Amino acid sequence: MRRILIVACAAALAAVAAVPAIAHHGLAKQFDMEKRVVLKGKITRVYWQNPHIYYELEVMDKGKARTYNIESVPVGMARAAGLTAQKLRSNGQEVEVTIRPALKDPNLGFSIYHKYADGSIITFEGFRE
Repeated sequence: MRRILIVACAAALAAVAAVPAIAHHGLAKQFDMEKRVVLKGKITRVYWQNPHIYYELEVMDKGKARTYNIESVPVGMARAAGLTAQKLRSNGQEVEVTIRPALKDPNLGFSIYHKYADGSIITFEGFRE
């Protein structure tokens, strides 16, 4: 009886431990981690929050504005790389953003590199989830 109880407890513990791993998405399931796309535009909206920072990048495409939804790293990692919410907003100036494009949505990407008008560069190149 004791052996059955130990096995049952171990199985329950393993099942509970697996839930966070299943619930959290992996970047490779949503983004093409082998491709890079360089976009130049203005950041129009910033969502400075965890678990990931999100922002909208307006790019001129053949005379028309096209909005990209960009996902980025968590707030703590952004700060460690030297990025602040104010810097990300870039005061309406054009910014060059390199993204990993989404597998299914052409207007979605994961940012890995920012180059600002003042010449400063922020990179998240090695970030893997």
